[in-house]
Amino acid sequence: MSRALVTRLPFRTLSSSSSRAWPSSLSSPVARQRALPTLVAVGHQQRHSSHSPLGAPPSNPRKKVTINTLQSLYRKNEPITMITAHDFPSAHVADHAGMDMILVGDSLAMVALGMEDTSEVLMEEMLLHCRSVARATKSAFT
Repeated sequence: MSRALVTRLPFRTLSSSSSRAWPSSLSSPVARQRALPTLVAVGHQQRHSSHSPLGAPPSNPRKKVTINTLQSLYRKNEPITMITAHDFPSAHVADHAGMDMILVGDSLAMVALGMEDTSEVLMEEMLLHCRSVARATKSAFT
């Protein structure tokens, strides 16, 4: 369902017996239907989802981990944290947990796609999972 449709639903479900008063120019249902895009555009009763798949944004966002960041950690002999993720939710959790790197490996063939062997996964399938993980990460190196 598109976002525009969700924001319009309250207007379409209002009946003429509704307690909400419509401006006189929108007294007929046909006029209200024609005005819906305008009403939504100017912000009359815009609905927002109470659930976000991303949760609350971090209070102190981390800097993006780059190749130079990883090289610096290696030179300082500091541990580099890394985890495997195959999808958006697990990559999002890993990123918010503070992982330095997130790996999308061919193990997803068996773990996420139910294949018998890792050699069965196609490049297109790997790219699909890589894009999903990359969308979820804001700081970790992917």
